[in-house]
Amino acid sequence: MYVAAFDEWFTMAARLEGEGRHAEAVGAYRNALSSCPDDAEAWFNLGNVLRRARQTAEAEDAYRQAVAHAPRFADAWFNLAHMQDDLGKVIDAIHSLERAIAIAPDFADAHFNLALCHEQAGNWAPAKRHWLHYLRLESTGDWADIARSHL
Repeated sequence: MYVAAFDEWFTMAARLEGEGRHAEAVGAYRNALSSCPDDAEAWFNLGNVLRRARQTAEAEDAYRQAVAHAPRFADAWFNLAHMQDDLGKVIDAIHSLERAIAIAPDFADAHFNLALCHEQAGNWAPAKRHWLHYLRLESTGDWADIARSHL
């Protein structure tokens, strides 16, 4: 029953999220988590829905729970950093992005965002290093052009 309740709520939450019914999806993810509070994917998905609803502090908390339950979840560290940056916690965002990159060294978007965060903090040498790393991973496209403009 414990697993069945989680699976039912999680499936419903994902469906509601896919339909753009974010407020209902939040409730369904919270119900799933009441059945299985250590499920990192449910915390991550909850964070994503909260982020779309512009509930930044709540999304940050959900992503923190995701990484607490799955410390090697690079995407959760990445999304946590995004929320931290939105909340003006640039140093925290830098640390979270460094964790994401330690787990997934070729995570191009993490290098891009880490370069931006380092620039915001006035750390020019690390910013340059991450812009260059991003360009080694993604050498073409609009984002590569943006990276080049920062160099």
